[in-house]
Amino acid sequence: MSAEDNKNKILTGLKAVKAHDVEGFTRLLEPGFKLYVITKPEQLFPQGSLNGREGFGTYLNMLYTAFADVDFQQLNIDAQGNMVHQEFRITGKHTGPLVLPNGVKVPPTGIKIDLQIEVFHTFNAEGGFISSTGYANLLDIMKMFTGRA
Repeated sequence: MSAEDNKNKILTGLKAVKAHDVEGFTRLLEPGFKLYVITKPEQLFPQGSLNGREGFGTYLNMLYTAFADVDFQQLNIDAQGNMVHQEFRITGKHTGPLVLPNGVKVPPTGIKIDLQIEVFHTFNAEGGFISSTGYANLLDIMKMFTGRA
C-alpha cells in the first residue's frame, strides 16, 4: 500500500472517532494492533492493556464516557512509507466517570481538556494498521488540573 493509502486510512479512522463509531474505527485495525501511550507514571496506562481491536475500543469508550462532548480536531498529517505522523487536538469537558486502564476511577471533575497529541501510526507492507504511538505534553495535562504549569 502507498503512503497516501495509509494516510487515507487514518483520516477515515478520525471520521469514525469523531462520530463515536468505535466499531467503524476498530475495523480498520489489524487483530494484533498495539497502542502505545507514552505517559508518566507508566502505571496509568500499563503497556499491553490497550492492544488489539477490543483494547482500543475500550480506550475509546473510556474517553466517550468521561468526556461525552469530546472532539478531535486534525491539525497536521503527513505520510512517508509505512508511517503516518498525525497531530490533533482533543477538547471536551470531564462530565462522566473516567476509568483508567489500570482500574483507577476518577469521578467527574468538570475540568475542560484541551490537549495537543502527536501520534505515529505504523502499517505493514499490505497496508494493515498495526500500531500507534501517542505522545502528549505532560505540562499541558498538569495545567488542566492545577490551573498553572
